[in-house]
Amino acid sequence: AVKIDGLFTILDAFKFTVTENTPIEEEIALDPELLGRIFENLLAEYNPETEKTARKQTGSFYTPRDIVDYMVNESLKAYLHSALCRKLPAVTPADASEGLDILFTYTEREHAFTAEEKRILVDAIYDAAILDPACGSGAFPMGMLQKLVYVLDKLDHDRDHWKQRILADTPVVMKEQTRQWLDSASADFIWKLGLIQHSIYGIDIQPFAVQIAKLRCFVSLLVDFNVDPTADNCGVPSLPNLDFKFVAANTLISPPSEAERADDLLKLEDPFLKDFATLAEEYFFVRDPAEKKRLQDKIEVLIEQQIETHTNTHVNVSKAYLEENKRSQKLWESYRNIFAFRNNHVGFFEPRYFFPEIKDGFDIIIGNPPYFSLTKNSGEKDNKGEKIKYNKFYESQKFEV
Repeated sequence: AVKIDGLFTILDAFKFTVTENTPIEEEIALDPELLGRIFENLLAEYNPETEKTARKQTGSFYTPRDIVDYMVNESLKAYLHSALCRKLPAVTPADASEGLDILFTYTEREHAFTAEEKRILVDAIYDAAILDPACGSGAFPMGMLQKLVYVLDKLDHDRDHWKQRILADTPVVMKEQTRQWLDSASADFIWKLGLIQHSIYGIDIQPFAVQIAKLRCFVSLLVDFNVDPTADNCGVPSLPNLDFKFVAANTLISPPSEAERADDLLKLEDPFLKDFATLAEEYFFVRDPAEKKRLQDKIEVLIEQQIETHTNTHVNVSKAYLEENKRSQKLWESYRNIFAFRNNHVGFFEPRYFFPEIKDGFDIIIGNPPYFSLTKNSGEKDNKGEKIKYNKFYESQKFEV
């Protein structure tokens, strides 16, 4: 007989932390990044029936921390460089680049930005819309979060301007409670709350991965909140709802309302977008479970109305046209999966149907997408056997001969 140590004995051999490490972290500990690695390894399990692994089928590979940090640095520098030079023409591109290089380096060296330049940079960070269209378990979103907190600590150490921006965008019913949190919370919590609330978004086709990404956001907020043992729930606030920040959807498929014909009768109407945007904003801030369920139900009703609208038979539509729209109707039906607690994804993606507050597109799109190639003759098929001509929509898609 072989003696095997119990699970707790094995776990006791490791040091765990709830803090996401940076690339320069020297302390050996298992942090929430472990969740992403476990997820990748689960997908790597071999399926004898298909003779494939889920990881290969979905292109799910965990990006090393150093690579994430490099890509985060370069994309943020380019975005902030543009914002600084656009808002302050007197700042030369060379000076902006040199200042940002110092700002992003893990060093005690003080940057040379003026008070006005710092204000411009902090506003640019707050107003940034950052998307990872294949976020997996959240490597890039968490890399963005950690790097921006580090940068904000240098630019806005007293947090006054950042607090003002958060309160200005908080609904009236939540202002007083939010103000109390901001007065009692740590600096990192305040910065992270604003970034998660306004700046960072993620999409992935795998609902389980999306749930892990959300969990890492929650843990990241909790670890930086100052606990009060004498208060209810130790003073820890209810965490924000991230169902409209991290969503399970297919970013390679355009929404069914994007008509390929000028006479398409099945277009999404503006009233839906307006109502959906209002409910989605309320849903982020609501803390009461009963109120949360009420908003979920109202959003479900909106979605069901859209599905019904897009499946009605119109007298002026030919039979061939209805056949052509079967795929669109299936996509609309998948829209029910917009809440991440369902174990399925939405079959399409377009920001206005998921992130209605994004009016002018994303400022930064970053990530490590699933890589695959198409053969010249056969094309690639999705999981329902339908041929998808990705090269029709994406110039970067190449065929193998």
